[in-house]
Amino acid sequence: MYTMKKKNPFFILLLFALLAGVACRFHGHTRTVNVNNNGETLRIEYCGDISFNEDGNAVDDIAPFGYIRYKHNGRKVYIESDEDGTLRYKIYNDGHRIHINDPEAQQILSSAVKEMEEHYGH
Repeated sequence: MYTMKKKNPFFILLLFALLAGVACRFHGHTRTVNVNNNGETLRIEYCGDISFNEDGNAVDDIAPFGYIRYKHNGRKVYIESDEDGTLRYKIYNDGHRIHINDPEAQQILSSAVKEMEEHYGH
């Protein structure tokens, strides 16, 4: 006699979240921009739909489980969107992490968004 086991709803949700989180990589939705110009290097990798604010100095929205990875001459900006669309920021300057509320972080973010917007094409 075969008995069906009850599925754990937490497991199903966790599995769905993991699959959605890697969907960008498996379906080819990850985009990468590399620019090398006179010793300056720029790399922008992103996944998912991205919206910038009207001033062009901040990210308004990234689709759930999407992300942006920006690197330019020692400056790094990582922005990830969780399942609810909440954005999480990590900003670095020359290897040192800077809190998002720090004025230096805001300047780095603003410059990064302006460059991202140029290359994102939306």
